[in-house]
Amino acid sequence: MTSIELPMTFVRYPFYYENYISSLKPQKLEDVTYVLGVPMEGAEMDAVSAADMGPAVRAIFNNRAEWLGRTVGFSGDRLTIQQHAEILSKHLAPKVFKASDMTADAFAQLGFPGADHLGNMFKFNRLHNPDRSVELTRQLHPAAKSFDTWVAENKEALLKALD
Repeated sequence: MTSIELPMTFVRYPFYYENYISSLKPQKLEDVTYVLGVPMEGAEMDAVSAADMGPAVRAIFNNRAEWLGRTVGFSGDRLTIQQHAEILSKHLAPKVFKASDMTADAFAQLGFPGADHLGNMFKFNRLHNPDRSVELTRQLHPAAKSFDTWVAENKEALLKALD
């Protein structure tokens, strides 16, 4: 693309908070205990609400000259999976959440369609932590939600996903 001088801006999307109510729902272990099967092995991970990305991209389109030729990495929050578990436990008590001790390599071997790609993505994010910015995301979209705010606002959807 650059060799033909095509004007472009690259946008990097992180993990979506909404994954916890869809493809990566917490798995029940005991009566009220759930595990978050996101294999980041203690590393921080950027995440964002999918709903916040449209307004951020619109801000880029509306300010083309400022953003042309740049790479923009979005993030609503940068937390460990254990911090995600603590926030979920706070808002969804008496349910208790904990981070998985699964490695990205073990995740890649789970056998469902796309497990290998997801495992590689988690490993890449853990080892290389791509350049993403909470501050830049909030500059583009000041109402971008933190994970804590998103969980508080989506408590019912999260509880329904756990049933």
